[in-house]
Amino acid sequence: MAKQKKETQDRRQRRRKNELPAQPALFYFMRLLERAEDRAMVREFEQADSHHFVSFELVEKFMRQVRQQNIFVFVPGWSGKSESLLITKVSFSMGGVVRLYEGISVRDEDNSFLRIYPDPKRGKIVVERLRGPDYVPKLIYAHRDECHIIRFIAHWIIDRIDWKKTRLRNLDLYKLFVRTRDERLHRQLRELNEHRQVRNIMGRGRAANG
Repeated sequence: MAKQKKETQDRRQRRRKNELPAQPALFYFMRLLERAEDRAMVREFEQADSHHFVSFELVEKFMRQVRQQNIFVFVPGWSGKSESLLITKVSFSMGGVVRLYEGISVRDEDNSFLRIYPDPKRGKIVVERLRGPDYVPKLIYAHRDECHIIRFIAHWIIDRIDWKKTRLRNLDLYKLFVRTRDERLHRQLRELNEHRQVRNIMGRGRAANG
């Protein structure tokens, strides 16, 4: 009995050791540490002797606009089960680094994120996955063109969207897209009608002269 009791106590201690602390302040502190690490990495690249300029402005602008939308995505939550969360809860963009959280579970195997940043040494924008307790970065994609990186991010979001909560017609960006598309279509139709009117006038003029 004493041996079983001791084994039970040992298991409880190991379980408590592996559990994340419940204090929100500590979670906040961990997020600050992540962002500080990203900024330090960017400064290191900027101070490198030999590097190539890699534009990242469009990627950051894209992420800032997307994060303002009411888009819900599925990711493993704290319990390890899939949860529907706002895109702003699972993404981060600041100081030349974008993060996309693929899991925010207390289980190491479900806790991972993508880190996207311009790497002047490679001359490309790099997408790395960091997973598990050690967070060893693994290169999964790299390209020098911002449009390819934006396409990668867009597909990452679309593959995880919760369509029960995400309403396309309610998104501000979609409303802007529809309005811009309609205005462009109306302008093209107006220009086409004006072109036809000019052709008709010229045709009548040639007929009168003939």
